[in-house]
Amino acid sequence: MYEYGARLVRVIDADTWVVDIDLGMHIWMHTVKVRGAGVDAPELVDGPAWQAARNWVAVWFAEHCPEQRFTLRTVLDRPDKYGRVLGTVVAPDGHVLNEDLIASGHAEVY
Repeated sequence: MYEYGARLVRVIDADTWVVDIDLGMHIWMHTVKVRGAGVDAPELVDGPAWQAARNWVAVWFAEHCPEQRFTLRTVLDRPDKYGRVLGTVVAPDGHVLNEDLIASGHAEVY
């Protein structure tokens, strides 16, 4: 629906991230939880699979967003039932986290 500049604050798990969103005109939304659109990754109860997927995402951000900045494309501009924004992460180099996460085998299409 919309595109925003954003920066990573932290990775919660492979498909949920905390970000700061640049709304423009020097206005930022801080510590917004974003759920990856179209992906379903292992949960904490999945143990090693959860840790491997989470680590893979952390490495992906380090490789494709070295300054932790990226474009966030939102699907809805209102939070889901868990208070998260649904979105897609596009790195400055053109890589799309949501697609790469599925291609890596660390998540499934949702």
